[in-house]
Amino acid sequence: MTKTEIAEKIKNMISENLRIPENMLDDDAELFGGDIGLDSVDSLEIISGIDDLFGVDMTGVDREHFQTINALASYVEGACGAVNGKALCHHRPWPDLCRR
Repeated sequence: MTKTEIAEKIKNMISENLRIPENMLDDDAELFGGDIGLDSVDSLEIISGIDDLFGVDMTGVDREHFQTINALASYVEGACGAVNGKALCHHRPWPDLCRR
């Protein structure tokens, strides 16, 4: 899964779980504060959604990784690793392409 595909899945999850119109979710829009205005409760939904989608635990991750969809996608890509431009989930007992 490429970073672009990861970002798209994150965007869809945020839109569905937090009921934010997808057209408002630019990949570089500031999620907390300025552009979108999410809060700490919303961050828990994002943490849960990313764990469900990719199996990546973001509990306790630095705030900088939550600033934009691109930042979230970069973190997930890094946590999963990559082979030939495809993210792999290595934190699971078996490496496979990120779920869903």
